[in-house]
Amino acid sequence: MGDSSGDIKYTTAAGKPVTFDGDDFIAVGSSRGAGAALDSVQFVLPPPSVGALYEVFVDHNSYAAAVSEDKSYYTAGSGSSSINTVTFLPKAGISGVVAIPYRGTDSKGDTFDGYVQISINPAVTSTFIDMGSHIWAIPSVEYLHSTGVVNGIGSNSYGPGYAIIRGDFMLMLYKPSGLSPLPAPTTLPTYRPAAITPRPWPIS
Repeated sequence: MGDSSGDIKYTTAAGKPVTFDGDDFIAVGSSRGAGAALDSVQFVLPPPSVGALYEVFVDHNSYAAAVSEDKSYYTAGSGSSSINTVTFLPKAGISGVVAIPYRGTDSKGDTFDGYVQISINPAVTSTFIDMGSHIWAIPSVEYLHSTGVVNGIGSNSYGPGYAIIRGDFMLMLYKPSGLSPLPAPTTLPTYRPAAITPRPWPIS
């Protein structure tokens, strides 16, 4: 057995592939202070119930081969022999952390063990059809939508790339405030409560 070293960590979304970066493995190998550069790694395959490792992965129907535990993947390799071509594809519906053991071999022939830890975020869905490139914001937007603070811009769209205007911002502050609507003004003094209310919040 080799000595134990630091782990390599990646994050991906449910069902989304993550491709390994050889520089990350080189950095872990260098942190050992052994004075020898990382040459290659071999992977222990994850259980099929959580996902699979592939070489030169494009999609489910297009990849060079499944990763083999008997094959070494090199920092200076090319094609399917390079660490940079190894991709982990989580199984559909899987979330949480998947730990994939690997063994590194340096230029002196010494070995060390580590894990590739992949955090898989749960799949999220949106009420709005234009949130695909703003996945990180979906939980917050969905919460505000469920509480009636935001309703989007119409046609099932939210408009995540639009600049917010002052009136919309004030409305987003007002809706969760619990304040009661003011009666329709009939004389100028009626506006006085509306002007005074925001002052304690420094938003007027």
